[in-house]
Amino acid sequence: MLDNVLKELSRCRLVIALVGQPNVGKSALFNRLTGKIARIGNFPGTTVEVKVGRLRGFEDVCIADLPGIYGISALTIEERIAKEFILKGYANAVVVLVDSTMISRTMYLALQIMEMTPNVIIALTKWDLARSRGIWVNVDKLREVLKVPIVPVSAITGEGINELIEIMVSVAKGENVSRREPLIIDYGVIEKYIGLIERVLREKAETLTKKYPLRWFALRLLEGDEDLENELRSFGFGDVVELALRYRNEIRESMKREAFEIIADTRYNYIERLANLSVTKQEWSRESLLRSLKPLLIESLRRAASALKSVLSLVLSFTVLFTAFLIGFIINLGFPLNLLLYSLGYSDLAEVVETYSLCSLVEMVFDYISNAVYPVVENVNEVLASLIVDGVIAGVGTVLSFLPLVLVIMLILAALEDSGIGPRIAIAVHNLFAKFGLSGRAIYPLLIALGCNVPAVMASRTAIDKLERLEIALTVSFVPCQARLVVLTAITTMLFPREPHLQALTILSVYVTGVLLYMLSSKIIRTIFIRDGEAPELLLEIPPLQRPHLRVVWWNAWELTKHFLKKAGSIIFALSIVSWYLLNFGPEGLTADIANSYGAALGRSVAPLFTTLFGIDSETAWKLGLAFLTGFIAKEVIISTLAILSELGVEEMISNLSVSQGIAILLFMMYYIPCLATAGVIYQETHSVKLTLFAIVYLFVVAVVVGFIAFNVLRLLMA
Repeated sequence: MLDNVLKELSRCRLVIALVGQPNVGKSALFNRLTGKIARIGNFPGTTVEVKVGRLRGFEDVCIADLPGIYGISALTIEERIAKEFILKGYANAVVVLVDSTMISRTMYLALQIMEMTPNVIIALTKWDLARSRGIWVNVDKLREVLKVPIVPVSAITGEGINELIEIMVSVAKGENVSRREPLIIDYGVIEKYIGLIERVLREKAETLTKKYPLRWFALRLLEGDEDLENELRSFGFGDVVELALRYRNEIRESMKREAFEIIADTRYNYIERLANLSVTKQEWSRESLLRSLKPLLIESLRRAASALKSVLSLVLSFTVLFTAFLIGFIINLGFPLNLLLYSLGYSDLAEVVETYSLCSLVEMVFDYISNAVYPVVENVNEVLASLIVDGVIAGVGTVLSFLPLVLVIMLILAALEDSGIGPRIAIAVHNLFAKFGLSGRAIYPLLIALGCNVPAVMASRTAIDKLERLEIALTVSFVPCQARLVVLTAITTMLFPREPHLQALTILSVYVTGVLLYMLSSKIIRTIFIRDGEAPELLLEIPPLQRPHLRVVWWNAWELTKHFLKKAGSIIFALSIVSWYLLNFGPEGLTADIANSYGAALGRSVAPLFTTLFGIDSETAWKLGLAFLTGFIAKEVIISTLAILSELGVEEMISNLSVSQGIAILLFMMYYIPCLATAGVIYQETHSVKLTLFAIVYLFVVAVVVGFIAFNVLRLLMA
C-alpha cells in the first residue's frame, strides 16, 4: 500500500523522484543508486507500484522510482501517478532520464516536467553506448540552454554515478538550483490564450498557486487535461473550464488545428533545435557510414522487403520466443524434451532429464527433508507430524518449486527487453492480437503459460495498459500448462488406447481451444469495461538492438522473483495448510482414508454437477469431484487422487466412460480453475479478492459450458 511507501518516505530527510520513459535504463540506474529495494507499494486505488530505496551513502535520502511513462498527458494511470507525485510535493528534486543515444526522442518528458517544477536534474543515460556509436553530446550547451544540472551516466559501467549522487543531494537541499522558475517555452500564436487563462486563475484561485505553476495549469487546460478540469469544477470554478474549452474551439476554428497539437509540435521543434545545437555524430561511426550508403542500398531493398515484412517478422517473432521459452522449460521442467525422448524410445534418458531438472531437484530436496522429519515428529504426535510434513514443508516446497521456473522465465523476458528484441516482437504480432482486444505484448504471457501459468500471470506486467494487465491476469489460465499436459496425455491415452491419431487430435484441440478461450475472454472483458472494446495502443520506444547487459537483466529478473516469493509465496503457503486440513480431517477427526475427509465431502457436494451435465454415475462422479478439488493444489495431482480412490484403477474408471463423457470431463479438467499457485499470483497482481474469485468462477463456468457443449455435440454425432 502507498501508506507503507509514505511511511518510508517520512523517515527520509530528502526525497528524490526518478522519472523516465521505458527502455531508458531507469531500473538499472535505480539499482545503481540504491543497491537494493527498500519498499514497494501501490499508489492509492491502483495496482501501479512505486519503488523506494535509500540513496547509496545517504541513509536519510530516499529515491522514489516512479512508473515508466512517455509524457505527462494523463492518458494512462502511470502518467497520472507521476504527475500527482511531483505536483503534491512528495519529492524535493526530480531526476529525469534522457537516453543519450536518442535525445530527440526522449527529451519530451523532460521538457514537460521542467515546465512543472524547476527542481530538475537530467541524467543522460547510456553514455557508454553513445560514445561507442560515435554520438557526441555537448553537455555544457544543454546546461546553458535548459539551465538545469545535466549529468552523463552509465548504469552499466558506473560512470557519472558519483557526480549524479552529489548533484541530486545538493539540488534536493536547494543548494544547486540554477533555475528558480519552471521552464517557459514560447508557444507563439497561442501565447495570448495561455496568458488569459493564467490571469483568470490567478484572480479566482490563489490557493491553487500552492499546488500548481499557473502557466503549466493554463497549458494543461488548453491541452484538455480532464483531471485538472474535474479538480477546477470541484473548487467551484467550472467557468474557468468553460473558458478554456471556448479558447480551444477558437484555436481550432482559426488555425484549423487542435491546441494540443500546436503545443506538442512546439515542444518537438524546441527539442530539434536543442539536438541541432548539442548533438553531433562522428564520421567514423558505423551509423554514419550506413546513413551515407542509404540512398544507394536501402531504398532498393525497401520495396522488396515490405511485401514479406509482416509475415516474416511474425514467424521470426514466434520462433525466437518459442525457442527462448523452450530452453527455459527444458532447464526447469525437462519439458518437452522428456516427451520427445519418450516418443523416440529413450525412456531412461527421458527419466534422467525429468529427474535432474531444476524443479525436480527442488522437489527431491523437500522429499528428503520430509522423510527425515516425519519419523522424528511422529514419535511425538502423529497429527503434528502430518501438519509439519504434509502442510508446512509441502507448502514451502510448493512455493520454492516454482522459484527456478519463475526466475529463468523472468531472466528470458528481461534479456529480450534489454536487447531490444522484445519490443520488436510485440510490434510484429500486434495486429493479430489487436483483433482480440490485446496488444502485441500479450504474446509473452501466452507462450509462458504453455510451461506454467504462474509466471504467465506475472508477465501481465509487460502490458502498458492497465485493463490489458487485468485481461491477461484473469484469463491466461485457460492456456494448458505443463502440469495439465500430464493429465491430458494420461486421459487421452486411456480414452483412445490404440488410436494415436485420435490422441494427437484431442491434445491439439485442447490447446487450440485454450488459446482461443484466452483471447476471446480478453475481448469480452475489454468489451465489458470499455464499450467499444478497442484494443490498447502499442506505445513503444524501439531501442536499438544490442547485447543484453547481464547486470541489468539480473536486476530486473530478481526483483520480480523476490516479489513473487514475498507476495504470492505467503498466499500459496497459507492455502497449502488449508488444503492439508481438508484432505486429512473429517467429521471424526484425523483420518487416513481420504474418502472420509472434508475434501471428499466437498467432492460429493459437486458430484451432481457431473451426473446432471455429463450423465456420469454417482459413484464415479464424487471421485471426479474430489480429484478436481485436489487439482486446485496442483493439476498433476488429479491422476494420483483418482488412483487412490478407484479400486479398479484410473484406466478402468476412464474406460468405463463413453467417448463423449470422457472428452467432456477432459475439457472440464483443462479449464475449470487455476491451480493454487496461479490463484495466489492472480491475487498478487490484481490486489483484489473479488477479481481473484471472479477469475476462478469465470474459468469454472466457461469450463462447464465447453464440457457440456462437447458432451452433447459428440453424443449426437456418435448416435
